[in-house]
Amino acid sequence: DLGADYVGPASQDANLEVLWRPATNLGYLGINAAHPPLDNPLVRQAIGHALKAVDYERAAGLIEKNGMLMLRRGELTRLLGWLEQMPEELIKARPWLSIYYAWELLLTGRLDSVEPVLRHAAEAGGEAGRRADLLGHATAIRSHAAATVGDLVRAVDLAHQALELLREEELTVRSVLTFTLGGVYLLRGSLSEARQALEEASAMGLAAGNIHLAVPALCNLANLEVEQGRLRRAEEIYRRAQKLATDARGDPLPAAAGAYSGLGELLYEWNDLEGAAQHLGEGIELGRRWGNVDALAGDYVTLATVYQAQGHLNRALDTLQKAGELVVGHGVNPVTAAMVAASRARFFLVQGDLDRAAAWAQELAVELSGEPLYLRSSEYLTLARVYLALNRFDQALATLQSQQRRAESEDRMGSLIRVLVIHAQVLQAQAEHIQAMAALERALAIAQPEGYVRVFVDEGESMSVLLGEAASRGMAPGYVDRLLPVSYTHLRAHET
Repeated sequence: DLGADYVGPASQDANLEVLWRPATNLGYLGINAAHPPLDNPLVRQAIGHALKAVDYERAAGLIEKNGMLMLRRGELTRLLGWLEQMPEELIKARPWLSIYYAWELLLTGRLDSVEPVLRHAAEAGGEAGRRADLLGHATAIRSHAAATVGDLVRAVDLAHQALELLREEELTVRSVLTFTLGGVYLLRGSLSEARQALEEASAMGLAAGNIHLAVPALCNLANLEVEQGRLRRAEEIYRRAQKLATDARGDPLPAAAGAYSGLGELLYEWNDLEGAAQHLGEGIELGRRWGNVDALAGDYVTLATVYQAQGHLNRALDTLQKAGELVVGHGVNPVTAAMVAASRARFFLVQGDLDRAAAWAQELAVELSGEPLYLRSSEYLTLARVYLALNRFDQALATLQSQQRRAESEDRMGSLIRVLVIHAQVLQAQAEHIQAMAALERALAIAQPEGYVRVFVDEGESMSVLLGEAASRGMAPGYVDRLLPVSYTHLRAHET
């Protein structure tokens, strides 16, 4: 069967004929038969025959029996396709179908649809002996959904409630909850607690045979290392996750999407633009199969940044457009939508379209309030860049100072480098040359051991001038000498 992305190209190929069939009259049913229960040909035949014969009751029973195993094996797209063939009334009447459907919607980023499905599960009730399990699953789903949209207090409360409800042997869901708590601790800036929870979640996922939880937990650990400025350690963890998420033939599983994309971001920072584009492209292809539209939108944004650095501006804008289409068409969470908007604003800023960047900044300044969260940090930094371009230096400094305090208190050296780089440019624009060079010198000292490149180069001409001044003063001589040629190449590419 063909995914929607492949129907158009296949239809245009004179050597191929695309056959259309109703969804309930399957001519071919592709199933990953590498793992239980789907390695049993009788199970595969039973599901296929039930759907082909429109025996929904029988298919529903088989999915109820095997749904959690399929989720654990990462068969998200396949299971979602089966569930969406079911009559809505059948799903409403069978609470565990509703629970598996809610898990699918959550894990593929369709958060707006989760709560109605969970209400159906509660209304259906279920077997008396399994009601605590049912409620535990529902509470776990709500906890993860709350964390995804940044409602951290609710996420933690619900996670602890779910852990109380679930049996100890429910390793899969308990590992998801531990993973959720790790993400919440990370967003709160409690990095040691985040590290402990994510390591525990990965270990629990592996113990439960659930690499589709273990691998994302490892990728989040790698993301934490990036935030703390330890890029080489992050690379080691991404490669471990990449190796885990392979099938028996050595091909990457969809769960490897985050590892490929994470490595792509590292390669970009190290100025390996071709390698970055290749890894991000593979991450996007795997991400399409994985089905998480929030992660996919983020990957498109990063790939657009790579294309922009290569001077492929039309390709960059087209790729940003794909991220925007996911925001509009697939109900991504508000944090993802805001990140995509900020990325478009930075693209316009780099291209000199100050009016559009300023319009975005005006809207964002109204929206942002209270203590800045880690998950909004990229928006704050883009906002500071726009203020700098508008010569609104006081606002730029106020934005950066709040980010710097938080980055320093949470030991987020990766974020601190970015803050200092922009801070140096603001100070230089105010003719505060001594302070500007001090900020740059600190950024260089933190960045040099890990080989940062693009964090400096992407700032454009003003940073190139600062790096030239740093070279004349003998700051980080070997490092600055490597950065300057890349900076000049970057400027020439964007002049043409």
